[in-house]
Amino acid sequence: MKCYNHNKIDAIGLCKTCSKGICIDCSEEIEFSLACKGKCIERAEMIDNMISNNSVTYSSHKKNKLFMPAFFCGMGAVILFAAYMNDRLFDPFSLMGVLFIIFGIITLITTNKWVKKLK
Repeated sequence: MKCYNHNKIDAIGLCKTCSKGICIDCSEEIEFSLACKGKCIERAEMIDNMISNNSVTYSSHKKNKLFMPAFFCGMGAVILFAAYMNDRLFDPFSLMGVLFIIFGIITLITTNKWVKKLK
């Protein structure tokens, strides 16, 4: 493959943003990629930052996928326990506890499906 700007010089790689073949004189090395000098550097840096941010978000979500379901189920259990202790097991207060637990279970199921899709 030849350089897009210099058709007699071999390209050393492709620009991350415009995908044109570029030689060593036309390219600038960015953290994880090559970009056309002066034209595509800013956009290639933005793409590299997006990829880095997405990988951080993905790895932290895998670690914390149980936090929200556990929180909702825990709050539901606390509400149900308080309703039981006050002999109010069959009123709207205890219904709210049951809804918290159901929401926690639904959150757990949907989060697990979402994480499996990402793999």
